[in-house]
This record gives sequence, structure tokens and C-alpha cells, in this order.
Amino acid sequence: MPRKPVSVRDRRATTITPNQVEFLIRGWTYFPPREPFEDDAETQAAWEQYKDEVMSLRDADHESRPSPGAYFKSGTRPWAFWRFEQGQDPPFSQAGLLDDLDQLEPGERETAIELARVQWLGSPPGSSRRDPVSDEALLAAWPRFPEEDE
Repeated sequence: MPRKPVSVRDRRATTITPNQVEFLIRGWTYFPPREPFEDDAETQAAWEQYKDEVMSLRDADHESRPSPGAYFKSGTRPWAFWRFEQGQDPPFSQAGLLDDLDQLEPGERETAIELARVQWLGSPPGSSRRDPVSDEALLAAWPRFPEEDE
């Protein structure tokens, strides 16, 4: 008996492309030939299927990334986490909120504070950002500090 043809749209993806991984992390891609997913439902299905793989890219070194932009820093979460699990766009500063939600992994709080301190101390000479700041203040602001008043 001949097999019934199956539409490509009826098949569940068995792999995820680097472009799709970047989209789940950022909510956009650098060089998309087209949108990497057909719609929000397909994007959410990919997130649910590949969440563990995407979450493993936190602080990933260059060799373990599927593409250069496919990683995220400690104290942050991928766009798809915020969109599909928290029902909101990623907040300006994520680490403090993730800490409040008890979503930081063991050791991640300390890593996020260290990353924030490096960014804070790397500010231009004479900047008020070079003043001493508490770990809590750094965590609350990470990953993006408000622009200084000029």
C-alpha cells in the first residue's frame, strides 16, 4: 500500500540550526535569510524541545558555540525564556529579577557580579562608574547599566 505523503509542516524538527539557536537566545538573528521559524507557535515548540541545549550555552566559549552569537552571559536568560516562560520581553536588567525569582543557578550570582564589576571598572577614566559599588547594586543593574548623565 502506498504511503501517504507527509507535509514538511507536519514533521517535527529533529535538529535545530545555529540561526534558530541565535533567534531563541536574542529574539533576532544577525543575518537571517528569512525568519528562522514560521510563527510564534513553532518558535515556542522549538524552545520547549531545545531549551536544555540552548540553556547550556550560558557563558559558552567560542569552540562550543554553534555560531559566534549563540551564547548568553551569567545573570541573563535567552529571549525565549522571558517570552515563553515569564510572559514578558526581557527586562533591561535581568540578574536582580532572576535572583528575586530564584532562577539563578548555583555560582551564577557570583559570576554575574564579577562580570558586572569588570564592566563597571572598565568604564572610561573620570567616569562616576569607577566609584566603589556594592555587589547588590551591580547584580541589580546587570547586564546593562543606565547611561550616565553627561
